[in-house]
Amino acid sequence: MAQDGCKTPLQLPLNFRLNCVVSVSIIIPTKDRPDGLARAVSSAKTALPDGGEIIVVDDRCKVPATEVIEEGEGVRLVQNDGMRSGPSAARNLGVSLARHPLILFLDDDDEVLPTYPQRITEVAKLEMGAGYGICARIRRKPGRKDRFVPRRGRFGYRDTATPLISRLTGTGGLWVRRDVFLDVGGLDEHLLIHEDVEFCMRLAKAGIGMFFDDTRGYVVHARAGSSDAERIMVGAGTEDRLASFKRILAKHGDLLAREAPGLRRKYQLRILKLRVQIGIQASFGRLR
Repeated sequence: MAQDGCKTPLQLPLNFRLNCVVSVSIIIPTKDRPDGLARAVSSAKTALPDGGEIIVVDDRCKVPATEVIEEGEGVRLVQNDGMRSGPSAARNLGVSLARHPLILFLDDDDEVLPTYPQRITEVAKLEMGAGYGICARIRRKPGRKDRFVPRRGRFGYRDTATPLISRLTGTGGLWVRRDVFLDVGGLDEHLLIHEDVEFCMRLAKAGIGMFFDDTRGYVVHARAGSSDAERIMVGAGTEDRLASFKRILAKHGDLLAREAPGLRRKYQLRILKLRVQIGIQASFGRLR
């Protein structure tokens, strides 16, 4: 039994009811975004429910996270010294060290809004079987008005009868029960892109339902002249993207063919385009 009287995360059944005091572990992986990190941690400290914690995972930053923020006031700093680096490995490390049964992921250039973590704990207390959840967000870009970015679908619980495509999401603003995260194997550290979407595919296969909150939960900060796609793809080369898409299709081709054929075709097309791109790059290399 944990100190607060709850069962340890791995013992919680899938339809558990959190009827004791529950808090959240906010996981912030960081890679070479010192200004954004300071802002993200500040927002998390403001929003942190009683008893919660913030775990910052330094994924081998050029400017160490210890030079940007300080431990204390619920903040823990850890260094990713494992065999693998990257967002999946950093998040997996953070979850492995988390003390609470609820996990909230926050990117190091985003802000969590003050009421969102507390809302997560309230949702988790409901006896509905939701193992993870998402929310709407605000997109903030220099020189432009803030833009509200809604999610597809209606507020509330989405079970496995809900179309798969509406249960696939990124890690921004994503909360997940720690036991569920560990039971499905965490994030795939071989994937440098779409690791979050692939994680949701495994949640779907495991029959885990999702809760959708249509209120704003966090702020995405975009650089001037950049798109969300460009923001996500930073650090993944052509061959890395090709390998990631091929791995996802190899693992979940049957699921996608059955429940999301449009997404399956999209992955197949991306694989084809990347192969062509790699071929062109190789041809230019031989001409030099």
